[in-house]
Amino acid sequence: SSQLAGERIRYYLENEFVDNPANAVYNALIYANGFIFEYARKNPAYEHLQVSCAIVLIRDNKAYYSTMGDAGVYFFNGRKLNLIARGDAETHLPEGDAIVALPAESPSFMGLSRDVAPYVNELALVPLEDDIILMSDEVLGERVSEKYIQKILTDPMPVQTKIYRLADMATRTD
Repeated sequence: SSQLAGERIRYYLENEFVDNPANAVYNALIYANGFIFEYARKNPAYEHLQVSCAIVLIRDNKAYYSTMGDAGVYFFNGRKLNLIARGDAETHLPEGDAIVALPAESPSFMGLSRDVAPYVNELALVPLEDDIILMSDEVLGERVSEKYIQKILTDPMPVQTKIYRLADMATRTD
């Protein structure tokens, strides 16, 4: 089901150009949600389907992001890992050098309703050269300590290796 969301979002963004990147992210989520909702409605085995999704669109070196369900978008500035978007948790938006806390909302999962209104950041996040934007579901935070995540992200290894290490730690069952 998350794969279906990813496919529909990618399809929308590859086939529809929207001038405003925040609107493109919003429209892609609305499109994917409608597709998943109809798929679940037509396939009884998928009734009450709940899909989490995180999306980051980078255009002109500016990042626009949104989440649905319990997927999260994190921002790492080389010193601290900040949860900047997740429907079911307090988030912390970068504002200059400060981090501004926003209260938790009820998670809005894809597929549960035809009508959703995902939050999308209107002001672009402009990452600097060594900043990292990370997307994950709640499993990363539950299974991997913030200290270990920071240790991996500050290591000089290639970014792809960092991703493999974090994914390995998050999916371990021991």
